[in-house]
Amino acid sequence: MAEPSWVVKYQAREALKNGHLEDARRLLDVLISSGYRRAWALQNEIAQAYLARVEKHLRNDQIDLAWRDLAL
Repeated sequence: MAEPSWVVKYQAREALKNGHLEDARRLLDVLISSGYRRAWALQNEIAQAYLARVEKHLRNDQIDLAWRDLAL
């Protein structure tokens, strides 16, 4: 049985808080593809976290990691 949408959204938010951006994105992709509109705001937060991580990689001269995160 699939978990309720609010549980998946909660799991995605917790993954985001803990810096697990890939997990958060994976969880939200399922919600967004099923048409759950309340997931869009959290997806925006995840995108902003990716951009912050890209900037951190660039400050540390880790260009390859920055491009990888930018692609995600």
